[in-house]
Amino acid sequence: MLQIAAKKKLPLYVLLGSIAAIAFLVAYVAANGTGEGPVGEAFVNEELPPPGTFPYFLKPITWLMIVVFAGWFSFMELMKNQIKLLDDNWRYFYAMVLFIIVAISFYEILYNFMYWGAILSKQPEAALDPDNVANGFPSQLYQVNIVFATKVGVTIFACAVYALALLKFSGSR
Repeated sequence: MLQIAAKKKLPLYVLLGSIAAIAFLVAYVAANGTGEGPVGEAFVNEELPPPGTFPYFLKPITWLMIVVFAGWFSFMELMKNQIKLLDDNWRYFYAMVLFIIVAISFYEILYNFMYWGAILSKQPEAALDPDNVANGFPSQLYQVNIVFATKVGVTIFACAVYALALLKFSGSR
């Protein structure tokens, strides 16, 4: 069992709060979304809290990014000592997997921005709405909202870069 030192309680509370917030956001979107349209569209077309109830509001996908970042950072802080104890072969393996995740997510981010720009450049100015762009390739049956896909890609990229940096700079035994 993972022992949490007294000074590590705040990261644990942030991690647990992040997990609860992720569950809340998914439940909120599931309850308020229609279930139709491109994947992730409900995370992009809602505002939380609803505008007018509070001076600040964000899309659920943006809130999701924030709580995932906070949770991942806290998780990695809690795991620092275990990372330092890793055998060199395991460090190599984890670094390789993280590097692959970084490379693939970076490519996906670039692809999404290029696709987004190409689609928006073809739309008439009056119909310009970057939140409603969806990628229907290779099948129109499974479209993915580009805002959602890009923010998920950025989240994966940032978390993997942080984990890779922590792994590489935490030092071997």
